[in-house]
Amino acid sequence: MSSEKPVARYSLMLVLAQPGTAILAVTLFSIGIGVAHYLGANPDWLGSLFMLLTVLFLIWSRNLLAAFWDHPESPLCILQPAHPRYAALQALRRNDLLTYALLCFTAAVAFVFLALLNRTPDFALLLLVGLLIAGMFFASMPPLFLQRRGYGELVEAICVALLVPAIAMIVNYGSLNYLLEMLTVPVLFVYLAGKLAFSFRSYYEDKTYGHRNLLNRLDWERAMRLHNLLVALAYLLLALFVFLGLPWRLAWPAALTLPVAAFLILQVQGIMNGSRPNWKLLEWTAGGLIGLVSYMVLLALWLN
Repeated sequence: MSSEKPVARYSLMLVLAQPGTAILAVTLFSIGIGVAHYLGANPDWLGSLFMLLTVLFLIWSRNLLAAFWDHPESPLCILQPAHPRYAALQALRRNDLLTYALLCFTAAVAFVFLALLNRTPDFALLLLVGLLIAGMFFASMPPLFLQRRGYGELVEAICVALLVPAIAMIVNYGSLNYLLEMLTVPVLFVYLAGKLAFSFRSYYEDKTYGHRNLLNRLDWERAMRLHNLLVALAYLLLALFVFLGLPWRLAWPAALTLPVAAFLILQVQGIMNGSRPNWKLLEWTAGGLIGLVSYMVLLALWLN
């Protein structure tokens, strides 16, 4: 029994680290490198590696700190015992969460210094990293606790879909370019829609037992309508950006994911109309759409 408990604790730690978010962050960071390469820059692979590790350790630190403050032993815990997250966190030592979070944050700071070691001080890069840190930690920590006010998903989407590729581009190109925003803003909309989709299944548990999020702030029907609007806007913006100067050869691979987006919208619309939800299919479709759009944008950059 004693040998199983540490294994179970480490498995929970892995879940809290959100490996899916980390994989997506790697893809979006690579998009920033890809835009720089597309514009003629020679990638700084070592600097990129150090900065990517900075991003990943910041994400892990933020997730562990959020769990630290949500832990049943925390004086600021708002979860009720019947909520699944309450029971999961109860199996972990609160001090362990803080220790691992601080270790991850220390590693992130160390990799920032390594990334800047052979570079002239770059105010834009430091500003973006500072915004990433502020967004990550203000969302999950007092005094703001943005994720408990229903803004956590929005802040996370901005950090991962916009700031992460912007940091990568600054490292490799030295400045930002309109192409990056045109390619990542549609990803932002799909990412935020995906965060909503993943919270639909646990709506009643979250609402009843104290887990506040964007879905509970908006309520069920408004959140579903917003989800469908965000997905549709992502593709409308992609088309608009092509009209405004985004090269078609960079846009068409992402446009190929439109059938997946339509299928996702139809599922959510069906639930709104009273159909029995297939949550697993909905979540796989939402996750697949985020991953596919990001991958197709990356593929277009490296093929061209």
